[in-house]
Amino acid sequence: MDRPGTNLAPRGQVDWETSGSPEGRPVLVVHVGPGGGGRRGARRSFDPDAFRIVLFDQRGCGQSLPHSSDPSVDMAHNTTEHLLADMELLREDLGIDRWLLYGRSWGSTLILACAQTPPRPWDLASRYGLRLYSTDAWSSMRLIRVISSGPV
Repeated sequence: MDRPGTNLAPRGQVDWETSGSPEGRPVLVVHVGPGGGGRRGARRSFDPDAFRIVLFDQRGCGQSLPHSSDPSVDMAHNTTEHLLADMELLREDLGIDRWLLYGRSWGSTLILACAQTPPRPWDLASRYGLRLYSTDAWSSMRLIRVISSGPV
């Protein structure tokens, strides 16, 4: 298992680790939250002989620093756009061309945001536990169907 922290975020350190096969299909596990951290047990969802599993603690969460529970932390630098940029920098730092995105709840929300933001170096956005906060649920479902039709 590879577990270095990296100074991807301009105002902190994003903690991450990899496990599984270095030659396997890369998968980024996007944790629930915000405020929580990457659940290390999530790697059990993937065959370590077939996947290169990347777990990370989003900015302000888990082992990443500074933690959002610190009252002195400026949350203006912890937006969806910042989190997406951190994910992209992590992908580049690890030398991964394309990866599978996997998550639930808040992780699903980040995956949907990632799917709408170029570049799109993902193969499939796998998500569950998605919550839709819309007065027009059918429009939201159409949006999800359009986003889900990305490259497989």
